[in-house]
Amino acid sequence: MPFGDPALDCPCGARGCWDLEVDGRAMARALRRPPPRDPRTAAEEIIASPAPQAREAVARAARALGRGMGALVNALDPDAVTLSGLAVDLAATAPDALAAGYTSGLMRYRRAAPPPVRPSTLGPRGPLTGAADAAFDVLLTEEGLDAWSRA
Repeated sequence: MPFGDPALDCPCGARGCWDLEVDGRAMARALRRPPPRDPRTAAEEIIASPAPQAREAVARAARALGRGMGALVNALDPDAVTLSGLAVDLAATAPDALAAGYTSGLMRYRRAAPPPVRPSTLGPRGPLTGAADAAFDVLLTEEGLDAWSRA
């Protein structure tokens, strides 16, 4: 999702992807470190650090996550927002920053109160479950089953 800095190139080939604002690459940039080889592990290490600079890097990522969530709520109008994966860690570590970003990204005229934000019941399996679900959506359609039967 292009909720990030359009000057940043993403490994996916696009520019300004939201992921670049909320993962270990974003936190490493905030700490003036080189891009990490493994953004997830780097994010986990920074989130676990008690250093004040690390706390601010985590807060920046949480605010960016919240702003993007607000934009998605504006577009999709869900009843609730669920978080999984690294988002749960950001929300737990920097809840005020996440809430500030979330409320600042919401269009106030859309609803009286924003949808609640909750951790997914899938825990750390959430991102993998979502990816598998998306893959099955492609395969388990009439077109997908027809293509499979012809293969």
